[in-house]
Amino acid sequence: MRCSPPASTLAALHAQLDLLGIVVLAFITAIGGGTLRDVLTAQIPLVLHKDIYASAAIAGIVFYLLAQRMGLQCGWAFGIGLLLVAGLRLAAIQAKWQLPHWTAAV
Repeated sequence: MRCSPPASTLAALHAQLDLLGIVVLAFITAIGGGTLRDVLTAQIPLVLHKDIYASAAIAGIVFYLLAQRMGLQCGWAFGIGLLLVAGLRLAAIQAKWQLPHWTAAV
């Protein structure tokens, strides 16, 4: 049985995008889905107030692409990438991790 990457990654590969393009497209898809979920449930989108949310999505797709290039089977790469994203998010929630904040110079 042949395994396919996530839909956004498959679309980016089909369009022959480079690694950065694939990561950006997968990131936008992940963040867009979460934002749509939050808007439909009348909540402030999680990505607007939780830093590690977006970073976890990027880590997951980068892991998936690197695992595929190293020859890991698609199902394993997807499963481990999914666990990586979920683990990062859960650890960030539990430990109250925040990315550094900066303000614009006036």
